[in-house]
Amino acid sequence: MFWKNLHTLFYTLYIPEIYSERGERVRSKSEKIIADKLYRNGIPYKYEKPLVLKGLGKIHPDFEILNKRTRKEYFLEHLGKMDDIGYVKKNMRRINPRYHTICEKITT
Repeated sequence: MFWKNLHTLFYTLYIPEIYSERGERVRSKSEKIIADKLYRNGIPYKYEKPLVLKGLGKIHPDFEILNKRTRKEYFLEHLGKMDDIGYVKKNMRRINPRYHTICEKITT
């Protein structure tokens, strides 16, 4: 049972307590600014909703945003720590153009 709570434990210990105007806990001031702008402008979004992609597995994009007019979903990843080489390498795998051809959404 402990291993199931590791994500929650990590989140509690290492992520600063920053909350959006909508009341959700976000990981950074930049994500708060994005969440608050979306919220204030009436743009529907989900924060860090799990997404499973072919070729990448389970990921948690920062924001899933819904275009109310077209009903099309968009994903926004902030990439705020580009000065951290480990972070850069991990995220390049997700945005490398060769992955765009195999990253088909299979579940949500």
